[in-house]
Amino acid sequence: MLYQPAYLAFMEIFYLVVPNLEYRAGACNIGAVEKSKRKTLGLLAIAFTVLLAILLYIAKIEPVSRLLIFFPLSAGIISLYQVKENFCVAFGMSGVYNVSGTEKKVHRVKSPVDRKIDINKSLRMVVLGSVVSLVITVSFFLLPG
Repeated sequence: MLYQPAYLAFMEIFYLVVPNLEYRAGACNIGAVEKSKRKTLGLLAIAFTVLLAILLYIAKIEPVSRLLIFFPLSAGIISLYQVKENFCVAFGMSGVYNVSGTEKKVHRVKSPVDRKIDINKSLRMVVLGSVVSLVITVSFFLLPG
């Protein structure tokens, strides 16, 4: 295991650096390159959602139009959840993984049991991300104004 120092104003902190992630069914199917893509997409989707929400609220458009934030919001939340979990929903549903440092190198999940575990994890992630997005969307819809 490697430890890399991080410096704050008055102290040195060491944190664990995991150089090579390994595929683990239902736990890890993406590496650093894939995580970076999802982080970028997630942050852009959340930023777009915030801008859309502000515009919809300021414009005093029919409140039902506020429900439109659900789609970019859920995309952003699920993307960031994938980063946190080291697990790509699309890869899990497709039966592939890429934990290498290269973008184009995907491998097939060979075990039918592992495929089933990955599919279940993917579905749970989509449901959880959608529920969180729905709660936020409904809260925004119910705002007065």
